[in-house]
Amino acid sequence: MQNAQAVYIQTIEGLLEDSEIEKAIDALLDLDKQTKADIRQDVILQSGNFKEAKREYTRNILSYEDFSRVSSKTRFALLDLMKEIPQRIEADAKVRNIAAFQFNIPDDVRLEKILGQQSNLLKISWLEKALRASKAVCRVVCADGNLGTGFLTQDGFIFTNNHVLPTKEAAKTARLEFNYELDVHGAIKSRVVYQLDASQFVTSPSNQLDFSRVKVIDDPNNPLTQWGYVDFETKLTPVVSDPVTIIQHPKGEDKQIAQRSNDVIGLLNQHLFYTTDTEPGSSGSPVFNNEWKVVAIHHAGKTEAEGGMVINAKGDRKGANRGILFRDIFAFLGGEKPTSPPESAPSSGSESVIQPMAGAAEESVKKPQVLHQIPRNMALNQESKCIIRISYDGKGIELGLKTIDDVVIKELPRISETMSASLLDPAMEGVFKIRTLNSETQIIDKEGFTEWIFYVLPLKAGIFPLALKIAVIELINGKEQHKEFIIEETIQISSAAQVASPAAPVQSKSVNTGPPLFVIYYDLADDASAKALSKHLNILRITNKIKTYSIQEALAGENAMVRAKTEMDASKYILALVSSNLFNAPDWFGVLFEVLHSNSKTIIPIRLDQTDWSGTGLEKLRSLPTLNRSVSDFSLSDNAYADVVAEIRKLL
Repeated sequence: MQNAQAVYIQTIEGLLEDSEIEKAIDALLDLDKQTKADIRQDVILQSGNFKEAKREYTRNILSYEDFSRVSSKTRFALLDLMKEIPQRIEADAKVRNIAAFQFNIPDDVRLEKILGQQSNLLKISWLEKALRASKAVCRVVCADGNLGTGFLTQDGFIFTNNHVLPTKEAAKTARLEFNYELDVHGAIKSRVVYQLDASQFVTSPSNQLDFSRVKVIDDPNNPLTQWGYVDFETKLTPVVSDPVTIIQHPKGEDKQIAQRSNDVIGLLNQHLFYTTDTEPGSSGSPVFNNEWKVVAIHHAGKTEAEGGMVINAKGDRKGANRGILFRDIFAFLGGEKPTSPPESAPSSGSESVIQPMAGAAEESVKKPQVLHQIPRNMALNQESKCIIRISYDGKGIELGLKTIDDVVIKELPRISETMSASLLDPAMEGVFKIRTLNSETQIIDKEGFTEWIFYVLPLKAGIFPLALKIAVIELINGKEQHKEFIIEETIQISSAAQVASPAAPVQSKSVNTGPPLFVIYYDLADDASAKALSKHLNILRITNKIKTYSIQEALAGENAMVRAKTEMDASKYILALVSSNLFNAPDWFGVLFEVLHSNSKTIIPIRLDQTDWSGTGLEKLRSLPTLNRSVSDFSLSDNAYADVVAEIRKLL
């Protein structure tokens, strides 16, 4: 016979050894409730720290290394706490004069626990909801034989992929087949076919959001309403280990469901990565969360043998399937879930430019807004004032500001009576020291606005991200719940000598009143990459926003390195194309290394590949493309350089 207390503690220790921290926390709280061990406050403190770190990690604010560090600290703290539990239980039992949880259980019995990262137990009603959702999923058959999957919305549109229905002409000749599935006896059910109204067609290319949305022509004899429609979830994005389910027509076959091994394994920008099985023909399928709401549209996948996909900002690469989040699709459509255009507004027939769907008709409906005034240019070791405001309707949100410089106003998807706002250093490298005189959590005024003021002290020169975190705080089932939104801005931090003072005398020989000079610095082996970047910078050159010089463009007979040093002395920014080629060119890298450690110029590293930079000093700078990616991580290098140029525009 075994002592139940020992078995319970052994089980929790097993959870911690398996890094099942959240399950261990739940078990410890349950143990405290049963035994009065007085560990609740200690457990809640560790739980809060761990959950906050997990939230920041899933939103790419916290690095994997830092999250692992927090996880390890939490595990060890809980294991230390567990050593005290028997003594605490015994002490409480003596006070109450009762046996201290010392009943026995048979040796062959172990406490039941959920295996894996989450429970697989579901209500039977979940299956009923699945069948209801499946009715709205259809097979898409194109005139050229291309097959895909689509799904019906409440207002009679279907969504599928752009690479299934790429053009209005393709939509005109395509057909939809509903009810293409097997019955309980294995026989094909009667299919119901519909045509599409291509005059109401919008799309986004396959290398962007990869969706097409088109109106279905209803049939009075077989009304669309019999198939129901899917619901969408755009505010609560799935996180790693959440289950997602796909209903699809794999290979164009009868309707099927992928129900096993269906975990989310990563998020990156508009993409959701998961292990749910699909096949060709599944393109355009709805990706459902566990509440049977569509969170993404499936569009691509790669196996490990094919090289996999980059699934997160850390650059982890795995075999995965990938979907496009409807959070981003609806934001691109104008922030609205799909609704029929007003009859008085004729369709333009456009199939490449997506217009907001509901702006003019609803201008009178005011939406909550957030204003932030965060200086894009800050001086090293000098505090900058940052202002955050939240308003129920946006009315007067900009009143009283001393300047409109760097003011950004955005709509908030959600608001509550109590909210919090904070500024964070996403790099967590001691770039910013942030203080405030406000409480982080405030009651939101229903008239006017609520304001937070932060003072930000930059401690390093260069280009770094600064994140604004806003949290909606609501009481649900007696528990405080947070829904968080992250806004990231790019900050240029210059040394005091580089920041022009209004009172400084103008010296005509040294002050450049023209556009800033960007030197493109690279090894000759990366010449093709430099030319591709230069092509994307053309629009900024043509509009006189910048000047550029590529260091390998020296004239015949001219010393390229001497000319490069001259141009770098005159420049404001250096775009350093970093790869193994540059590190293997000691002369060229030596010059860059000297400039880096002189802190005389702003260096913007552009990561061409995933070469390790450790120890060079470059690892301390924020690199482009964004989210610590390299150009090689993009399936199309043009998308990588477009990302780089977008960040340079923000800097300007």
